[in-house]
Amino acid sequence: MSSRDTSSRCVVETHDAPTEKQVDEWLEKGDVAKLEQLVLDGRGHMLREKKTTDPGGVEFMSGLTQYLTKIDAIHKAVEEGDVRRVKSLIDRSQLSTARDTYGMTPIHKALLHGQTNTVRYLLGKYPHCVNATDHAGRTPLHYAAADPNGEHMIKVLQKSGGDAFIEDKHGHTPFYYRTHGQRLNVRSMKDNAVMNQLISGQLSRPLLQDLEEDIYDWIHTGNIGKLEELVLTGYADLLLGRNHEVEDADSIGFLEVLPQYQAKIQAIHKAVETGNLRAVKLLTDRKKLSLCRDTRGLSPLHKAIVFERTDIAKYLIRNYPQSVNAMDQKKRTPLHYAAALKDGGYLYKVMRKSGADPNIYDCNGRPAKYYLKHAGEIDLSAMRLDTRAALKQVLHNRVAPSYLESSIQQWLRDGQVAKLEQLVLSGCGDLLQNRTSSHPDTQNFLDNLPEYVEKIDGIHKSIKDGDLDRLKDLMKTKKLAIARDRFGCTPLHAAVVHEHTDIVRYIAGHYPSVLNAPDYNKRTAMHYAAAARDGGHYLKILGKAGADPMAVDNEGRTPDYYRRNAVIDLKMIKERDEEFEAITEEFLEDGPLIESPASPDSGSASSVIDSSRPVEEEEEVGDKHKFERMFRGRVDLPTSENGVYLARTVAPVLTKALAEVLLRRPADPIGFISDWLQKYHNEMPRRTNGHM
Repeated sequence: MSSRDTSSRCVVETHDAPTEKQVDEWLEKGDVAKLEQLVLDGRGHMLREKKTTDPGGVEFMSGLTQYLTKIDAIHKAVEEGDVRRVKSLIDRSQLSTARDTYGMTPIHKALLHGQTNTVRYLLGKYPHCVNATDHAGRTPLHYAAADPNGEHMIKVLQKSGGDAFIEDKHGHTPFYYRTHGQRLNVRSMKDNAVMNQLISGQLSRPLLQDLEEDIYDWIHTGNIGKLEELVLTGYADLLLGRNHEVEDADSIGFLEVLPQYQAKIQAIHKAVETGNLRAVKLLTDRKKLSLCRDTRGLSPLHKAIVFERTDIAKYLIRNYPQSVNAMDQKKRTPLHYAAALKDGGYLYKVMRKSGADPNIYDCNGRPAKYYLKHAGEIDLSAMRLDTRAALKQVLHNRVAPSYLESSIQQWLRDGQVAKLEQLVLSGCGDLLQNRTSSHPDTQNFLDNLPEYVEKIDGIHKSIKDGDLDRLKDLMKTKKLAIARDRFGCTPLHAAVVHEHTDIVRYIAGHYPSVLNAPDYNKRTAMHYAAAARDGGHYLKILGKAGADPMAVDNEGRTPDYYRRNAVIDLKMIKERDEEFEAITEEFLEDGPLIESPASPDSGSASSVIDSSRPVEEEEEVGDKHKFERMFRGRVDLPTSENGVYLARTVAPVLTKALAEVLLRRPADPIGFISDWLQKYHNEMPRRTNGHM
């Protein structure tokens, strides 16, 4: 073996994982150099929960979390091609070859994600990284050689000193992979990198508006990988309605199928919640989907444990073992929730045997095993109700929950006009009524809001009246073509409901971006068309225009299911607008001003109009929302003097208080309601008639 071969072998062997015993010895002796190299090799996780009495070791361990966070930040910046941030983060030479958990150095990661400028910067500033190896002994040249489009980078690396004779752990030099690229599947490695991000929940940021600039860049540069991560981490709503902003062909294609993608994710979570294992098997057909998050960052496995669906949990653990360490927005893995289950530790043991890491700490600094003895600190029953009842209650009643209210106030302060406009276009313009802002752009938007909302109302009224000419005058942009009414219907939904064929043809032909747009139940116009009982006439029109016949609603049902089953009654939907206005007038005429004060612990006042949003709903049997039953004619409106009095004065305010209880889950709900009502009473001007 040549000296060149010997040196390359040494490079590879240096990065083999040490044993637990070796790590313990380094800690005991305070061998900081070896401990730091362990972290730089991407194996910092081996130090978690370790302790040492050596002063030097203690000091090193105290900064471990910060060190690991910095390395993660470097890799994220490299992946995104943010050269300026890479420069600021790599402030020491050894960080230029700091590995991630897969063993990739920054230059490996830059090649993997096609960040050419980052590769050039690293080679110029840190030339020694050109022959750095990953955990499999592969150099950047191995990666470039395996890439069918890597010819240019091969030359760049060789010019910078890339050694074409270094063998990896399989005995292969870089150029072996030029003809055996399938042995080093770059696409698969990219998927692994994405998996790592999905598992760690790196996109789960406290303030979603921080993503706005990133999203803009990803959309306009066609960064589909990032857009997909956004959807899989539960933030698809941030991308809805953006088709009009985009010119990149890849982004347009992605955004056009986004409603179906989002509906599939929601159908997976619904199937888990309801214990439908067969649906979970059918829908979870890719690794990425096994990690798809709901709005709180829960993966399907989290959800299976929270809802005590043991058969589904075991299926996911067996088929998608990488999901056992997925973290939600509270940094809890499924193992944390399994520890809180009252099953004698059964599922916890199953998951430990499948490789679940017991040393991952949640946002409270607790490992999973802590909850075996303190299960009461995680209220699983509250999480189940929060998902299935509180959010549904909020949707039906248009009560702005605390998290939405804080977001609205942030958007108003920061001039996030795009966010505010998205709220209006989604049918929630009433949540912005009577608002003001010190930001000039925001205030200008608010000044023009009544006109904007009036135009949207005018569009829906012209559809209801069958006035195509007026519709053409009002609906001049793609944005307005997707503007929803208070029930979540786009103009195309409304045109099908009101059976105006000329309007259906016009919208479908001129605004294809609206073809697969969903209502609040994720039903597309195709679902409505399938329910029309018109011999399939509207289905043919929409199908020829490009609407997706396989789009799934909240329940995972396609339009064909609606064709075969009486799921919704279009006549009832057609008449509900008049009924809604009549009930609103009956209930709220001469009643108190419905403004929500700040919740006792929110620290911010809100001014949100409370209006009932009925949904033309589901097959589920059970207690329906009172207003919804009224719309369906299943109960009579209150006609007694007492009933009308209560409906006008107390019901709307109590509804808001109860919604806050559902969302906040206070330890003392009665005391919470009492405090909330007292605060409400103090902040409202007293009415002369003695009402609240």
